[in-house]
Amino acid sequence: MMDKPEKLSEQYGDFNHFHSTDYDHFFDKRIRNRGLSYYTNSKVENLICNNNTYSADVIGTESYQVRIKIENSVLTEISCTCPYHKETSKYCKHVYALLLTIQMQARRVDMIECIHQYTRNILDLVKEMDTTVKNNGKTLYPYEIEWFHKRQISYQETIKSSPKEYEQLKDFELFKVFKELNFSFHMLYDDFTELNERIKNNQQEIEMRRQEQQNPKIDTFTYTVDDSRIFDNVDNQLSNMDLKTLYQVKDKLKNSKEDTKLIDRAIKNRKKKDFLEQERLQKLRKQERIENRLTFGEKLLGVFLGSTSNKPKKKEKNIDYLMPWEQEEVRKGNYDPWNFEEEDLEEDDYYSEDDFDS
Repeated sequence: MMDKPEKLSEQYGDFNHFHSTDYDHFFDKRIRNRGLSYYTNSKVENLICNNNTYSADVIGTESYQVRIKIENSVLTEISCTCPYHKETSKYCKHVYALLLTIQMQARRVDMIECIHQYTRNILDLVKEMDTTVKNNGKTLYPYEIEWFHKRQISYQETIKSSPKEYEQLKDFELFKVFKELNFSFHMLYDDFTELNERIKNNQQEIEMRRQEQQNPKIDTFTYTVDDSRIFDNVDNQLSNMDLKTLYQVKDKLKNSKEDTKLIDRAIKNRKKKDFLEQERLQKLRKQERIENRLTFGEKLLGVFLGSTSNKPKKKEKNIDYLMPWEQEEVRKGNYDPWNFEEEDLEEDDYYSEDDFDS
């Protein structure tokens, strides 16, 4: 079987290597994601490189001018005309988008090599899957064969639809092709692993059925009544069986002239449990009838007193996840609860454009 995707990533390049920078620790995760979206949506334009200084226009709410200087792999100068960077001096998504653009140009050759390798791996693995399905046709179910055949076709279509002249693609277009092939190869590997697991499980099931046919089990019950240690353990288990099964066991023991004391005691305990359960259910039904009468009486009294309303009660909102002071504000009706799983970024106050969340 082919090497795992993790090993291939180590040899030919990890996906994260191509959509991250050496300066990620300077940026908030959500700002990195927004910068990546800007890059993949071709928001970086007019890139100019002058020695170690890079400048470009990044299109957001407006066209922002971004400038970066890198000396000995250290960011020595960063500027952006966006309001977020100008007012806070923090690194913004426009700066990150430019860093990705610079990095992609430097790693372009490596990415093309990775794309070629992933293409070869997908085609080889599709052939290997096809051979495995043909060699194990008697082991797989027809619907499984059909499903894996459709998966093979979908992966082949992915390869056919990918552009072949990679050298002519722009950096962000090349990145999209790499991203799609990387994802397809990981999915294909998972499908191939599942195929082998199904073959293994089906073979075990077939072998188990063959053994059952050759050595059918005889359903017999034998108890050593002289050994008092088994009574306490077996009594509870037997008394949980239904009466019909217990009587069948008793008949088998009688036919084989075995002692039936254990089964008789289990039948007695089962009947006692059934009686107690019936009593419990009768009490519950009686209580429900009483509660229904009380509810009807309260409604009837409310009609005469004019205290009832046809309006349905509002369903109480689930506010358990809010802070105590927030719950109190919701109960007062000052505002509606919303999802607090992620705090709003300070950066959100400075822009009006819709970000492409990746």
